[in-house]
Amino acid sequence: MVGANPFQPGSGERPPVMAGRAELLAVLGDAFGTGRIPGTAPLVFAGRALMGRTVLVDAAEDAARDAEWPTFRVNARPGADLGRALADAFEDSTGVPMPRPDVRRVLRGMIQLLEDEATPGIAILVDDVDQVPLDQAAEFLRLVGQAMGNDLPVVAVVSSLPSWPDTLLSHDAEVAIQVVALGPLDAAAVRDAVVGPATAAGVSFGADALDALVRRCRGIPAFVQMLAHHAVGSSRGMTISLADVTRAAIEAEHAAVEAFYRPIHNALAPSQRRFLRALRQAGEGSNFDTIRRHLGEFARFESAASPARQACDELLRAGVIFAGPDGRLFFSIAGYAPFVDTVD
Repeated sequence: MVGANPFQPGSGERPPVMAGRAELLAVLGDAFGTGRIPGTAPLVFAGRALMGRTVLVDAAEDAARDAEWPTFRVNARPGADLGRALADAFEDSTGVPMPRPDVRRVLRGMIQLLEDEATPGIAILVDDVDQVPLDQAAEFLRLVGQAMGNDLPVVAVVSSLPSWPDTLLSHDAEVAIQVVALGPLDAAAVRDAVVGPATAAGVSFGADALDALVRRCRGIPAFVQMLAHHAVGSSRGMTISLADVTRAAIEAEHAAVEAFYRPIHNALAPSQRRFLRALRQAGEGSNFDTIRRHLGEFARFESAASPARQACDELLRAGVIFAGPDGRLFFSIAGYAPFVDTVD
C-alpha cells in the first residue's frame, strides 16, 4: 500500500467518505448557512447502533463550528438529567455556570446569546437522546421547536434508536420533529465509501473482491469501514483480491465481536441471554408472546413479574433491544442477532 490506511474501524469514527448520506450533509450545511432547517423542526437521526448516528451528529457539530455558531453538544448517558447535561455544555462553551439548571432555564440562556448581533445562530446537539428521561426530552424538543418556529436561528439535531420517535410522540403529541431513518447503505453507497479512499491510498479492489466486500458488510456503515480497513491492511499487492477480502472478513468479524458484541453480552445476566436467544429463534420483529414460546419452563408464568418479562424489561432499559410502536422486539445493535447464535 502506498498511503496510510484511510479506513476508520470502530463505532462513531468519521469515515473518509460519508457515502449514502450526501443529502443529509447538504441539509446540515444549508441549515448552518441559512439558520433554518427545512421544515423548522428538530432533526432526529433514528437508527440502530453502528448505523452512523453519532457520525452524523459529529458532522452537524463540524458544520456548526465551521459557520462559527455557538455549539452545545450532549452525549447522553442512561438516566442522565438533560437539564444538567445541557448546563454543562453551556458552561463548557461560554464559561458561564448555570445554577439550578433545568431544561427551560438552560435553553433560555442559550437563546439569549442571540441578542448579540455577532451571534449568527446556536446549535444544540444531543447524541443518544433516548437515554434521558422522556419528559425532559419532550420538553427540550418542544421548546426548541417553538424557537425554530418563531424564525430564531436555532438548529437542533438529536439521535436515537428507531423506535424512540414514536414513543416520544405517543408521550407528547405537541412535539414536532423531523425523523431521518438510518438504514443500511445500498450497494452503490458501499462501493462509493471504499473505492475512492482506497484509490487515494494507492490500492484498488478487484471486481470480485469489491462484490464480496459489499455482501459481507451487509450495508452496516461501521462494518464497511472495519472490513475495508482489514482488506487494505492485509493486501499483499496493489490490487485487493477476493482472497484478501475473505481473509479480512474473518479478521473484521472477530474484531467486531470483541469491540461491539462480547463486552455487552458478557455483562448480561443468564436470564437476559436466554431471552436474546429466544428472540433470535423467534425472529426479530416478534412480539413477547411469540418469543415466550421459545423459552420453555423459563416462561411458564405469565405475570408481569415472570422471569421472562423481567429479562425483557431489563434488556429494554439497558438498550440492548428496542420495541416498535406495536410491541414487536428488535436488537438495538446492527449485526447482533447472528452473534447470539455463536454464544451460550
